[in-house]
Amino acid sequence: MSDDLNVGMDPMSDKERLSQDLKIVNAMAKWKQKLARGEHIKVKIVDKGMMPTINMGDIAEVVPVQTSTLKAGALVFMRQNENFVVRRIVEAIYSGRGEFRVKGDNQVDPEPNVPAGNILGKVVTIERDGQRIEMEKSFATTLNQLNKKFGGSDIGKANRDLEKGKAMAASFMQKILDWIDFVKCKVEDFVDNMINKFSKK
Repeated sequence: MSDDLNVGMDPMSDKERLSQDLKIVNAMAKWKQKLARGEHIKVKIVDKGMMPTINMGDIAEVVPVQTSTLKAGALVFMRQNENFVVRRIVEAIYSGRGEFRVKGDNQVDPEPNVPAGNILGKVVTIERDGQRIEMEKSFATTLNQLNKKFGGSDIGKANRDLEKGKAMAASFMQKILDWIDFVKCKVEDFVDNMINKFSKK
């Protein structure tokens, strides 16, 4: 999430690992201090977990948040192992110390539960190609806004086209079933006629 952090997959020596851990702790402390003062922070997105809602290279604006107020659907800026990422809350689990089930918008399954202490703030806007996009909306509304601004298709239209396609497929299948019934009746009539002819002989 930060250009200062090396989050590559190459193995690290103990010295490199310690240096990386210190950078993570320092970055988290710096961001937490700013947010605690009520300041907003801006971070560059460097992972693909939230595509297509948030793309790599987008700038996310993060604001302070009380984790006890977070609900399903909120986008949060959080620590994930050796990285900082944006994820969508799927479920708030307030029993015990407080945890959240989160996932990226392009992920099928939720990730491991996240302790409330790993959440630094809430993402309210992103900047892409000089344009500011509000994130405080439903997922579908946000996607529609992004798609309209950046050349994609309208989600509502896509859903209508999908329903229209389903209806056409259902109609086509019904015609096939009707044709099968028609052929079946003709075959049965033919067999009955043949049986009658042979039985008269």
